[in-house]
Amino acid sequence: MSHPDRLIDLITLVITAARDFTPRETIELGFVHGLCLDAANAHHPDLVEFLATARGLSAVAIVLSQSPEIVTSDDPIGAVWTFVRKSK
Repeated sequence: MSHPDRLIDLITLVITAARDFTPRETIELGFVHGLCLDAANAHHPDLVEFLATARGLSAVAIVLSQSPEIVTSDDPIGAVWTFVRKSK
């Protein structure tokens, strides 16, 4: 993986956009992974090969776990994530 900062930025942007544009309270890891692959295909094709691997899926889970201001998970395997929304 030659561009970890761009990967982190991509995943963070995807999950933030998902939180801001959906009324859902939760999102599945596999769905986030798919959104990240779609975004990489459109904007960072060099990241697609890595993201399409099990290591890429693990990277998505790691970034999610390091983003408690965006999502949290009570699921021990990290399959389902709950959006953190700002109180109005």
